[in-house]
Amino acid sequence: LKCLAHRLVLHSIFRRSHAPDPTTLRSAKSMEVHVGGSPSFVEMDDTRNEMNQEALTALQGDGDSRSKLDFVCSMGGRIFNLNNTVTAALGDPVAAALSELAMSVNQQLEQETNRSMAQSLLDAMGPSADEGLPNCSGLANGWLFSNVLTEDAKAAVLAVHARQWGGAAMEK
Repeated sequence: LKCLAHRLVLHSIFRRSHAPDPTTLRSAKSMEVHVGGSPSFVEMDDTRNEMNQEALTALQGDGDSRSKLDFVCSMGGRIFNLNNTVTAALGDPVAAALSELAMSVNQQLEQETNRSMAQSLLDAMGPSADEGLPNCSGLANGWLFSNVLTEDAKAAVLAVHARQWGGAAMEK
């Protein structure tokens, strides 16, 4: 969308066939548009529902915690669509499966340290960078942490952060 804004400004400039106005260019560079609150938000309900169903199938499947966490990480910013404007019949099980995964990974890391797995959990399910935790910037501006995970799952994520990077975990 930034590129589109730049093209519109440049098109306007060339149509007028005079030198570019620096203030016009500056305002185009600072323009940001996020449809649906995130550039990764899928506006088509059917596609978003399908994405949630696929995630639920993967999270409830036979894979181990690492493979499920890798699946969530592979979604990147698209995790913004999980449990976002879907029915409770679909969103609640997705939220429960994600919360269970966070707690399962925490339990696994308590028994056997795995820095890569810990960081993957923080990257996928950690709070946003705005929370100020070192080396923690959850995908989609911390969507899962802020809007999907249960309080117990949030505490598990913060406990992993405390072990990985130091600091206190969230009180229950």
